[in-house]
Amino acid sequence: MATIERNIKQNIPLHHPIVGWAAQYAADCVNRYVLREDGLSAFQKLCGGGNARQPVASFGECVLFPMLKREQETWGEEVEHAGRWAKAVWLGRSWHSNENLVVHAHGISRPRTVKRLPTQSKWRADLIGKVATAPWGEDLAQEEDDEQPEEEKTDMPEVALEPDPKSIDEQKVQEEKPAMKGIYFRRADFAKHGWTEGCAKCRFMLLHPGREGGPIHSNQCKERLIQALKATPAGAARVRNA
Repeated sequence: MATIERNIKQNIPLHHPIVGWAAQYAADCVNRYVLREDGLSAFQKLCGGGNARQPVASFGECVLFPMLKREQETWGEEVEHAGRWAKAVWLGRSWHSNENLVVHAHGISRPRTVKRLPTQSKWRADLIGKVATAPWGEDLAQEEDDEQPEEEKTDMPEVALEPDPKSIDEQKVQEEKPAMKGIYFRRADFAKHGWTEGCAKCRFMLLHPGREGGPIHSNQCKERLIQALKATPAGAARVRNA
């Protein structure tokens, strides 16, 4: 969720429907891609082995998908589309078939094919803001092109996104200082030069010494460590080459 908020420069309230989809997607990633002692994921063991890797996009990313015939005939301007291709928010992949899960103003679609957009067009706060279908109120898409009667939906009301001035300012600082964005900080760097007070990433690393990921280092933390690295020849070379 932090990645989406950083890219759309908006705050997503915890009661927004996409938060529920994020929890489902996180569990899906663990079951599909985390390997156990026998070298297989939970998904592979359930399906009798085989390759569980399938083409994916980033969670919350805007993608193009081909509409079904009935969708082309009934959808209006509430879903952005051109010809047979429409834009939607990518949520993951289905467990039951070789399909993607995408959400839009009309609910959920399950296309087998999606097309990713250029980097500058991947993140759309307006499309995420229109998401009103939660995982527990999912309106399943039919596989056939035959017209099907519309069932009553259990959609939630649209939840407005909130501007996040702090994240916007931080994004600007990162863009203005490429060295802060490009250099890779090692755990050994912090063990040598100390941890930064108030940095969420430093706190995460201290609490979970064996885990990767988590939040990002604050700009103050990055700036402090860069200055400490510049004090040594090896560190200064890393900063120059970042």
